[in-house]
Amino acid sequence: MTYERFEDLPGWQKAADLYEQTEELLETETFKATRGFRDQLDRAIELYSQAVTTAHAGHVQRLLADAEANLAEVYRIRGDLVQARRHAAAQDAR
Repeated sequence: MTYERFEDLPGWQKAADLYEQTEELLETETFKATRGFRDQLDRAIELYSQAVTTAHAGHVQRLLADAEANLAEVYRIRGDLVQARRHAAAQDAR
């Protein structure tokens, strides 16, 4: 499956869902938590979603690097073919 946006990644969607559920929990009157605990939960969920985003970006960067390497190889082969054709044409002209 191909993902065009990191927001489409299942891991990122799960992190977003978890964040929403955590926010709902923290907003209930029956849930008693210190401010520090609430901040820690927020940071943990945000760090996870950032990790998914970074991993996706790294994957895209690797794909682009591979594509550039493949393109360079295509140009190299094309140059070799042009040179071989010129050489063959020069041999035929003799």
